[in-house]
Amino acid sequence: MASLEEKQKYYEYGRSGWTFKQPPIIDPVLQKELTRIGGTDRFGDPRWRFNWGGACIVQRFIGDRHPHIIGPLSALKLDGGKFSPDRPVIPTLRSHAIHGKQMEPAYMCFIADDGKITKVGDQRYVPKGKISWWEFNHVWYGKLRWFIEVKLEPEELVQAGIYRADDPNVPSRGDYLWKLTIQTPSGHYFEPDEKYLEMVVKHTLENETESLSDLYRKDKEKRDADEAASEEAEHAGKVRLVEAIMANAAGQSVEEFFQR
Repeated sequence: MASLEEKQKYYEYGRSGWTFKQPPIIDPVLQKELTRIGGTDRFGDPRWRFNWGGACIVQRFIGDRHPHIIGPLSALKLDGGKFSPDRPVIPTLRSHAIHGKQMEPAYMCFIADDGKITKVGDQRYVPKGKISWWEFNHVWYGKLRWFIEVKLEPEELVQAGIYRADDPNVPSRGDYLWKLTIQTPSGHYFEPDEKYLEMVVKHTLENETESLSDLYRKDKEKRDADEAASEEAEHAGKVRLVEAIMANAAGQSVEEFFQR
């Protein structure tokens, strides 16, 4: 079993940006205890839940309605209370779970002798004399952190000011808002356990007295801060894109370039 120090090292993104990280598993007894503390709503859903933010949405182009989803669907924002890869909607990550977005080199393309566009891994596989170009994926990736989220029923979402009463997009079963980010004081990965549940969750959540409007205000402040951080991460992703182009010009793969 990996130590906490090893997990903290693993659950961080490197300079090259997004890479897949196997979602961690916490003892299901913890969620049962959290549900016992917070109770359930009329739909039978837990009032509070642990949720892993490390999902990823890979779009082949902006507006792709059938992107590749990696990781738990619970990290995605609900649309009308439902989500399915087959629905004609553009899925997005929950705002508090967004770590950043970047353009990721997918294929090196060139036109073959038969006139067809051919896709290869990198410049090394492009025949001499052929004009080549990168095809990119648009990647939104989530924070490698556990969150505690609070469930609001449809009427509470309206009361909190998140939706208008006549909005057709009000999730039919309600939705979850950010409540806590589980991490160390220095901002590193931390895994909830029984001690955490006892020391933090019970003392914080059992004494919940916030109004719905205050809860929404805090969630919005969190979203605004996360969006600002996302923009900064997007800028870093553009820098990486330039570096990828430089790697191509140097005749290196992107992986080789970032191993310098």
